[in-house]
Amino acid sequence: MIGAVIKFFLFALLLLLYVLTSLIILVLIRSEEKRLRLLSRITSLGSRLGIFILGIKIKKNNYPPENTSPCLIVANHLSYLDILILASSVPSLFITSVEVQKMFFLGFMSTMAGSLFVERRSKTRLKEEIERLSELLEKGFTITLFPEGTSSNGDSVLPFKGALFSAAGKKGIDIQPVCIKYHSIDGRPVSPDNRDLAFYYGDIVFLPHLLRLFLVKRIDVSVTWLDRVRTDQGSRKDIVDYCHRSISSVYAGN
Repeated sequence: MIGAVIKFFLFALLLLLYVLTSLIILVLIRSEEKRLRLLSRITSLGSRLGIFILGIKIKKNNYPPENTSPCLIVANHLSYLDILILASSVPSLFITSVEVQKMFFLGFMSTMAGSLFVERRSKTRLKEEIERLSELLEKGFTITLFPEGTSSNGDSVLPFKGALFSAAGKKGIDIQPVCIKYHSIDGRPVSPDNRDLAFYYGDIVFLPHLLRLFLVKRIDVSVTWLDRVRTDQGSRKDIVDYCHRSISSVYAGN
């Protein structure tokens, strides 16, 4: 219990410093490009410290990938911890929904990270946002997308929503598939009995979930970087299907 209390205060201190730093950047830096670059780097540093405090141990497969140029990362999604896990390896801007933006804590923290909020339900807005994503990719930003559109309970990788893949295709930017897999929690293999200690999906309430997380001593995760996909290698549908199959194959394996 003492360890959980220490972790709580260390994580709270980290959050405070992160928010103060991000607010300074948001207020003082007028250039959007410079602001987003600083926020992505601060988020990456904060994520490295966060996963250390939370006891998340990451096994990186095929990292760094052979090609390290800016890209559109697409990954399966199981928890808000996925953001810390990926950001700890690569400074990136994360795509999330306008619904998350409206959430009290997660929306605020997403704003502090320079997240890109997307409205998928409006075709007009979606076209404008795809254009903006394309421009950021062309400027050299790495952007991360969770194409399932939501986090899952880990039984399988949900079908991918492919509209935002076109942001990379418009500028000929590569797509980097990544598979995230949680293997064990406190030494026990992840199963329906214990997965909710790390996974965040469905009707799980954020704050109680975060507080329970401080009681967990160790989470073992693997992150597998698959071969990059060139966007001129096929239609958008073919590329979406290929990324889904590739990630699902790794996720289903050991």
